[in-house]
Amino acid sequence: MHSGRYVNRDTVIKRVEQYYGLDASGKDVDDFIYDGLRGIGTFNMYDFIATTGENNMPDPIKVTDYRGTLPNNIEFPIQVLDKETESPMTCNTSIFSNDYNLNVPGNATMAYELRRNHIFTNVKEQEIVLVYLGFPLDDSNHPLIPDEENYLKAITAYVAKSLAFPLYLKKQLNGNVYQSIEQDYYAYAHGAHEIETPNVDEMEMIKNQIVQFLPNYTAYMSNFRGVGALHKIKYV
Repeated sequence: MHSGRYVNRDTVIKRVEQYYGLDASGKDVDDFIYDGLRGIGTFNMYDFIATTGENNMPDPIKVTDYRGTLPNNIEFPIQVLDKETESPMTCNTSIFSNDYNLNVPGNATMAYELRRNHIFTNVKEQEIVLVYLGFPLDDSNHPLIPDEENYLKAITAYVAKSLAFPLYLKKQLNGNVYQSIEQDYYAYAHGAHEIETPNVDEMEMIKNQIVQFLPNYTAYMSNFRGVGALHKIKYV
C-alpha cells in the first residue's frame, strides 16, 4: 500500500554510503534512480501530471518554430491540448514518412508528434498542455522516491549496484561484494511490489464498482423497480 509519502535523492545518497560504503554524490545518481524506478515499474509511483501551470503543476510547454521541449520526467503521455483553445490535438506519427511535415488528418486543425525529447506541432508558436504519467520531482527537479521501506531499499541497492559494477570490472571491488549488492537489489525489488496492494478505501471502491455489474436477483420482489436505470461509475 502506497502511503503517499516520498523522500528525496539525499536519502538515497546517505543510505548508499551507510549500507554499502559507496559515494553516490556524483552527478549520475539521478540517472541511476530513474533507471531503478523504471526497473521496478509499479503504477503507484507515478504522478498524474498536466502542464497547465496551475495548482503546482508544471508550466505549459512553449512551442517555438514548431518545436517544444518535453518534461524530463515524462514516462507515459496521455493527451495533448492547445492551451489557448483547450482543444485536443491529434497524434500524428511520421514513422512511415520521409519528411518531418505534419499532415493533419480529417477535419482536425492541430497535430503533434513526440520525438527525440521534443514535441513537434503544426502550429509555429503556441503553448501546450501535456497530460502524462511521470515521476514526481522535488523543487529542484530531482526525482522523489516512495517512502516505503522495501521500495527505498531496492532503489538504494540499485544505485549501489550501478556504482559498484565499474569498480568490479576494474578489479577495484571484490566479486563477492558486488554479488551481495546485486542480490540485495533483486530481493528488495521483489518485495517492492507490495506498494500496489490497495488500502481499505481502494478495496471498497473496487468492490462497489464490481457490485454495480452484478445482476439484481431480488428485482422480482420490488416489481422490477430500478431495472434499466443508468449507473455512473467513477474511476480514480
